[in-house]
Amino acid sequence: LRQRILYSVLAIAGGLCVGLYFAADAFLILAKPMLAALRDAKLADKLIYTSPLGPVQLYITVGLYLGFVLASPFVLHQVWLFLAPGLYRNERRAVITFLCSSVLLFLAGTAFGYFILLPMTLQFLVSIPGPFTAMISINEYFDMTLVILLGLGLVFQLPILVFFLTLFRIVTPAFLWNNFRYAVLVIAILAAVVT
Repeated sequence: LRQRILYSVLAIAGGLCVGLYFAADAFLILAKPMLAALRDAKLADKLIYTSPLGPVQLYITVGLYLGFVLASPFVLHQVWLFLAPGLYRNERRAVITFLCSSVLLFLAGTAFGYFILLPMTLQFLVSIPGPFTAMISINEYFDMTLVILLGLGLVFQLPILVFFLTLFRIVTPAFLWNNFRYAVLVIAILAAVVT
């Protein structure tokens, strides 16, 4: 356990160094949907900062998140190396399937957020008419982007949640099928409230 924790800490430290080095490039990628929305609305495609520490704080935050993302596969591998010897073969297969599907669903959720939802949301928000002009702060934009991407990554984990609820017999396929209409109604109401 000590060895696995040590390797994980070293991987996180290395990931943070790499993340801080590429933080500016990573933020340029994150800023593309915002800049495109500003250009489409015939506004200046510039982001602002309102504090002298704004850019430094942004690059450190982006670098930290990027470092954790880069180090997470190695850390998950270390967790697996620690847990695998105590598992039976069928349990190993189940854990590997769970981890792979969880990672793929999370990546699918963030990709959906970045390529589809974020541009649509930003174009709508920037096009709201009124006696004002858009001056988007880099820190506020990053916070909003992070909430959308992480939120969708977590929402895309719902199939795994339903799988475990079914596995532990908290819900059954028949229950899910019979209450499908109510689920759609609740989802529509929640979506309207969130919107």
